[in-house]
Amino acid sequence: MAINVTPIPKLAGFAAPGFTLGTANTAGSATTAVASNSTLQAFDAVDPAAVAATAAVGTATVTARRDHVHAGTPATAEGVAKGFVRVEADGSKGDGDYNVGSITNGPGTGRRQINWTTDFANTDYICLGNQFFDNNEGATLDWDSAGMAVGSITFRIRKSDATYSLVDMASCNAGFGEQ
Repeated sequence: MAINVTPIPKLAGFAAPGFTLGTANTAGSATTAVASNSTLQAFDAVDPAAVAATAAVGTATVTARRDHVHAGTPATAEGVAKGFVRVEADGSKGDGDYNVGSITNGPGTGRRQINWTTDFANTDYICLGNQFFDNNEGATLDWDSAGMAVGSITFRIRKSDATYSLVDMASCNAGFGEQ
């Protein structure tokens, strides 16, 4: 393979880089030289688009920086759980809770109260939950509407014999509403 060297005259004019970033290499037609210490624009200051539900090929002529951040759904958005927790059978918080300051027993037999770290805006929020247990005994998780406040909610677990008990009963709970 032969290497051809073309001398550049001392008085040659240098142009600002005008390279185009693309998906394939192509030869340009300019006859100007580019200085070896020129700056090639590869980044811009445009914020990245919000995360989309479907993928799409981009059209930007510059590349994103590795540390860029996409806009996402804020925790305060409508339809996003504002609090969730797994309540273990002993009343402790399981791994991965969000916006739950503490869990207390009562008031009353078979009840637990979830205390939110950040209060809801009003008592017009909903909670979802399920219970699971170590034996084959059926049970139902009920939300106590009288125990609903902006900063907490009370639930109870009703066993198949219509008594309330928390023994051997763990649950997963989530709250949705305006904060």
